[in-house]
Amino acid sequence: MLAGVTLYATNGIVLGSTLAGLPANLSPEAASAARLAATRRTVSPVEEILPDGEPYQVIHVPLTLQGRSIGLLAVALPSRLLTEHTHTIRNAFGVLFIGLFLAVAVAGLMIGETITRPVAQLTAAARRVQGGDMSWQDGLRSRDEFGELSTALDAMTDQLIERSEAIRRQYQAQLQETAHREAVLSSMSDAVLVQHSTGDIILQNPAAAQLLEQVRRTDRTRREFDDLCKQPAEWIEPGIVRLVGRNFSLRSAPVNGPSGDVSGYVLVFRDVTRLMETERLNPEMTLQLWPELRPPLMAAQDDLEQLRRFEYPRLSVQGQKSADNLGENLLTLARMMGQLTDVSAIFSNNFTLDVERVNLGALLQERMQHWQASFNQRELALSFVPTSAIYVEGDARRIGQVIDYLVHNAYRYTLPGGMVKVELRTSGVSAVMSILDSGLGIGADEINKAFECLYRGHAADTTADARGLGLGLYLAKYIIEAHGGSIKLESQVEVGTLVTVYLPLAGKAG
Repeated sequence: MLAGVTLYATNGIVLGSTLAGLPANLSPEAASAARLAATRRTVSPVEEILPDGEPYQVIHVPLTLQGRSIGLLAVALPSRLLTEHTHTIRNAFGVLFIGLFLAVAVAGLMIGETITRPVAQLTAAARRVQGGDMSWQDGLRSRDEFGELSTALDAMTDQLIERSEAIRRQYQAQLQETAHREAVLSSMSDAVLVQHSTGDIILQNPAAAQLLEQVRRTDRTRREFDDLCKQPAEWIEPGIVRLVGRNFSLRSAPVNGPSGDVSGYVLVFRDVTRLMETERLNPEMTLQLWPELRPPLMAAQDDLEQLRRFEYPRLSVQGQKSADNLGENLLTLARMMGQLTDVSAIFSNNFTLDVERVNLGALLQERMQHWQASFNQRELALSFVPTSAIYVEGDARRIGQVIDYLVHNAYRYTLPGGMVKVELRTSGVSAVMSILDSGLGIGADEINKAFECLYRGHAADTTADARGLGLGLYLAKYIIEAHGGSIKLESQVEVGTLVTVYLPLAGKAG
């Protein structure tokens, strides 16, 4: 053992020792320590002694037997040995610390490498994606969080590639559509403007650019054009406007945004100057041609009448039928030419009335007698009860035309075995004439169109006699309104039609 052991009695006398040079009795310091140890029954503080001139570190431990103190035990170690061991331990700890430091540093570098390398690869991949290279993959296939991040980044890149391709296809389709739209707009002779809801023009075709250049030459035409464009909703129904000395048909259509709100309007200016001039010339030409066409037509009717009067009995059955068909066709031609003449007079503002006091009851009875034979031939019942004299102020010939137009329609659209009923009465200050038939009727979608010029209803194609220009109701309405009256149409498909005419009664004859 390197330690020296000394045994003391309770009175401090050395009983035995492995160290030489110890005093026979405890020193005062040792005795104090021994007493302290004995009193507390614990180890005394460390004390330094110098036996044989060599320093020792000593502690005193009480010796007890069955709970009774019997002495002290002193254990001493050379201070030199403790110092040498302390240096050895310090050196060992130094080497151990350096080794641990190096190990931690190497482990840190390795761990840093395992962290920074994936981060660097992910950063490089992100930069390539940012630069537009969608095909590059980072190549990480680890099972840690970096592997999951790499997989997510690759999946995101694949989605970006798919969406980029979809956007590219949509962009190409949009380019083609835009090119097609521009080609269509460029080829249109109409001036097309797309106007934002704020009033700014955002799109125009070449024809519109030429029109804008012309209207901006003077302040007056510029103001006129701006006034037209301020209220585009007013031109949803087309109208005729005059700009820069020409006539234009102006029409607008709203442009709806994604939310359904109106974001702007498309304005279309169509130059109708020549068309209007042509329309003006056509009625005048018809009015000029009718006097030339009427004599030969009347001559043909006179010849046919002579044929029927003198030669009809000697004709064969087929000849008589041909003569009847010829007469009917000549009447139809005369009626159509008369209608065209009247429409031409209306369009050219040459329509006139020869107003006089007219006995409407007598006129209606005369026209019914004229139509009776035709109704009998088609096995149609014509009902009319003569009335007392009812007078109106008007043109007897024109009112007679109205009666013929309305009765003719009832005649054409009522099938054999049907009925047409004509009545005349007064109501307040008006003479009321009604024509009721049990014919094919008019659909609800056609009621508002029936009085339009050249409109022929669907029922016209289902009758045996489909000849007609679609002018009868138009002329009837115009003539009645020119007399200050009105006309009303009520109808139901496969039930019949009721036409009611209202004409102002004439004052009492002075």
